[in-house]
Amino acid sequence: MKNILFIVLTFCLSAYMNAQNVTVKGRVVDDRTKNPVPGLTITIQTSEYKSDELGKFEIQVSPGDYVLTIASEDWAPYSSPIKVSEIGLDLGDIKLIAKSSETSDASGVSEINLSDADNENDKSGQNISGLLHSSNDAFVSAASYNLSTMRFNVRGYDGENFLIFMNGLPMNDPENGRASYSEWGGLNNVTKNKESQHGLAPSQFSLGTFGGETNINVCAGQIRKQNNISYAFANRSYNHRIMYTYATGMQENGWAFVLSGSKRWAEKGYVPGTSYDAYSYFVGAEKKLSDKHSLGLTFLGSPYKRAMQAAATQEAFDLAGTNYYNSNWGYQDGEVRNARIRNVHQPSIILTDNLKFSEKSKLTTSLGYSFGKFGTTRLNWYNANDPRPDYYRYLPSYTDNDTNVIQSVVDEIAYQWKNNTAINQIDWNKLYDINYLSNAAGESTRYIIEDQRKDNKQISFHTILNHELNENINITGGLMAYSSNTHAFKTIADLLGGNYWLDIDQFAERDFPDDPTILENDLNNPGRQVKEGDIFGYDYNMHCTEEMLWGLSQFKYNKLEFYVGLQGSNTSFYREGNMKNGRYPANSFGNSEKLNFLNYLAKAGVTYKINGRNYFVLNVTSFSKAPLPENSFVAVRISNRVMPDLESEKNMGGELSYIHKGEKINARLTVYESSFENQTDLKSFYLDNGNGGTYVNMIVQNIDKIHQGVEFGADVKLTKEITATGAVNIGNYLFTSRQKATISYENGATPDTTETIYSKYFFVPGPQNAGSIGLKYNNSKYWFASINFNYFDKIYLDYSPERRTENQLSYFDLTGPEDPLIHRIIDQQKLKNGYTLDLSIGKSWKIGEYYLGLNFNFNNILNNTEMVTGGYEQLRIATSVSELNKFPAKYYYGYGRTYFLMLTFRF
Repeated sequence: MKNILFIVLTFCLSAYMNAQNVTVKGRVVDDRTKNPVPGLTITIQTSEYKSDELGKFEIQVSPGDYVLTIASEDWAPYSSPIKVSEIGLDLGDIKLIAKSSETSDASGVSEINLSDADNENDKSGQNISGLLHSSNDAFVSAASYNLSTMRFNVRGYDGENFLIFMNGLPMNDPENGRASYSEWGGLNNVTKNKESQHGLAPSQFSLGTFGGETNINVCAGQIRKQNNISYAFANRSYNHRIMYTYATGMQENGWAFVLSGSKRWAEKGYVPGTSYDAYSYFVGAEKKLSDKHSLGLTFLGSPYKRAMQAAATQEAFDLAGTNYYNSNWGYQDGEVRNARIRNVHQPSIILTDNLKFSEKSKLTTSLGYSFGKFGTTRLNWYNANDPRPDYYRYLPSYTDNDTNVIQSVVDEIAYQWKNNTAINQIDWNKLYDINYLSNAAGESTRYIIEDQRKDNKQISFHTILNHELNENINITGGLMAYSSNTHAFKTIADLLGGNYWLDIDQFAERDFPDDPTILENDLNNPGRQVKEGDIFGYDYNMHCTEEMLWGLSQFKYNKLEFYVGLQGSNTSFYREGNMKNGRYPANSFGNSEKLNFLNYLAKAGVTYKINGRNYFVLNVTSFSKAPLPENSFVAVRISNRVMPDLESEKNMGGELSYIHKGEKINARLTVYESSFENQTDLKSFYLDNGNGGTYVNMIVQNIDKIHQGVEFGADVKLTKEITATGAVNIGNYLFTSRQKATISYENGATPDTTETIYSKYFFVPGPQNAGSIGLKYNNSKYWFASINFNYFDKIYLDYSPERRTENQLSYFDLTGPEDPLIHRIIDQQKLKNGYTLDLSIGKSWKIGEYYLGLNFNFNNILNNTEMVTGGYEQLRIATSVSELNKFPAKYYYGYGRTYFLMLTFRF
């Protein structure tokens, strides 16, 4: 990698670079109202500029023939050939035709559809493809919308490899590395002003990482003037949405104001037992203090409650007769009740100062504070049977494996499971009855609903200086810092008719009956009887800070452009225990050791311009990265113990692209490779090993991966009104090391053990190959339509590390390394390929001074309900050949036919 960087820089610095740049300027306006349109990205070759609050733009290019393009979510794509002379070019007003609705809605990507899985075994989090959007790039546009509904991840990366900013402030969670779209869900109209970079290329607000970065500009003066209300009806995660937005644009008095809000709700979502109740709000103001200075303040939030879906085994799906069986709910007094409710409200306040020292220098500084709650409820039980209806012992297959049970009994269990909701769903009345018996005996309640919380408070700062040194050289640098405090704990949400819950560890109580101290969750408050609203079980704070300094130098000449970027950062975090746990009395209460990681990032790239429409781009990077706090402690809920040999991961990668920007064809072909070394992960689960089982933490280290692939995307203008689109990714994402696992029994019943995981050359979970082809229609009379066929292949399921350890293999009488039984035990499951067909159509009308827009959007119109979009192998293990299918994998299936109808009124 060092040699590659040296060659690139030497080549760039030795090139012939003597062209004189000139200015191309213009103003972007609404064709109907003639109002200026701020915040749009205008592109000429590799040069980009954002239209200001007056819709104006200026771009420096060398004289020649080019194609100017403008693309956004609200406006029909615009492209025009231009000829730039030695004196520059003034384009005057460029009139854009508004689409009939937001493409983000037309695509069918639902805010909640991005994160429906949300299970403890799926660390991919929300599908980040839907967050990154570059309307100028056919592949990214397809990946963001058409492919993301089936959980396709760009280049196979998980969420921590895509950076999201808002006014330059980081939105990725410091503890898990991922950004949460739900924090601004429902604010579509005011979060469309995005600047995005795909892949390794840096931006004006970040050097980025592997996947790319997006900055959402929410300054009031950059949000286009509007006054509209919309209503949507759908059969997805929510059924109804009403949204209102009022924005003044930058007024003559130097003030701009924005007010936006929405409500989204469903009593019954697409998946049985799911409901949704969400609000969102946005208040923004910006004052133009002078022609060169403005100050903006934004306050936004998106509180929501939603009932969640559970993954299930294929046996449960088959018994239920649907691939959307959901074990999280049951009837209580005739009403549907879900045990897993996500309840979130994490508002943000952002203060942004924009200062132009001159036409060549500007400083953007943002200060932000976010706070609030993030909670998820779930059932818990003590000295009682598992209340989950699809627990493996309750399914016919468990009884069928018992040779002492006659077939008629198995058939009766299957019949009851298929037809009796007291069997195949949570029996809430039964749980209350058992708790009433416990009350009568004066004992702890048997069943409760607990609320697992992670409430975060974070203050962030980022100042970015951009200076045009001369017509060829631009320098950008930034100083970013944040301090985060996440309070992790759980409370009693509902005692389900019980009187109290005894705050002890039931596994320790079982394994150490003669030691009353080891079972205590908090030795500072032994024998505590907790009630609704009380904290119990675990309680700790995770303190994280990071300071980062970065710089980027960009050089633009006639035939060549190149850049060099460097970044240094210091990441620190520690755990603060608020309980003195009986299993770790000397290493749970108070502060852990403070972990510090100094890291670097280096990027370089070169663009060779064949002519004004064709060019090659090469980007390379090498960087180190601190381990995530959530993966750095052995038993983070109850102990300060740090993972052994904890170090920063080391990554490097490169990409080479050929890009064509023409009047009729825009296309990009990219080959890429990235490698990850020394990653860590933490998996916590109940280990059922035939000896009673207990709760364990598996620390997985020495995780190395390689992501290789080819991306291609193209827009072909067939006629003035019809455009053909195509996008394809062919990927090869592999684990390239035998990982090391440390198994820690949370109750201390067994000493820690270290094992090798035989996972080398396993595939990274998710679709590795995907493609989309389609047609778009947009005419001057404000009709808009599109149709896309999407295909997914080479899909692998997330695998259980424990199943691939030497300990697991020791349970079987293997004859040697060639024993065919080995493949039955350790081979990774490949899922079936799949496809979807999506259609959208829209129209808008002008009625006097008012505008009416109507959109119909249909996803998966062929109703393919057989495509698995996520899931995982259970972490419990088999101990004999007859038990290999005892704990089968659990899946999520993609939605079948869905629709989204929206009516918009602008006045």
